[in-house]
Amino acid sequence: MIFNKSKGLSLLEIIIALAIFALVASSVGALWMTGNQASDRGALYERASVWAEEGLEGSRWIAWNNWDSLSVNQSGLDRQSNVWVLKGEGTYDNQGELSRRLFFTNVCRTILSGPIIDCPNGVNDPATRKVRVIISWSTPSGETATLERSLWLINHTSFE
Repeated sequence: MIFNKSKGLSLLEIIIALAIFALVASSVGALWMTGNQASDRGALYERASVWAEEGLEGSRWIAWNNWDSLSVNQSGLDRQSNVWVLKGEGTYDNQGELSRRLFFTNVCRTILSGPIIDCPNGVNDPATRKVRVIISWSTPSGETATLERSLWLINHTSFE
């Protein structure tokens, strides 16, 4: 019986081991990078969602305290001396890579106190406005992503 008494690895065995290691390492690296990108996208979406909710809350505050300022169609939102104010027609807000726009539209009803329907059909309800908050940002692929939230605002003084 003949035994090979070499104590080391052959060059071919080393090359195969390095190739397997490189394959595993690159796969793990790609998974890690994909996970980080997904985490970053999720964090950005969460920031956009919180900022949209802030826009709705600011709109509610303005509707409750200064209904007449809701006559604009599109505006940014600002906080001055702990008071929410609209920046003015055609303005918007930026926060890092996020952009926020508030759109205000009339609300129509079948009759003045009836169900809400699409305008211009029906009767315009002067005591109700719809606000849409749209947050937009650029994705790494160059596309524009958007998040939209909306609600109806009621002029509480019209019921007093």
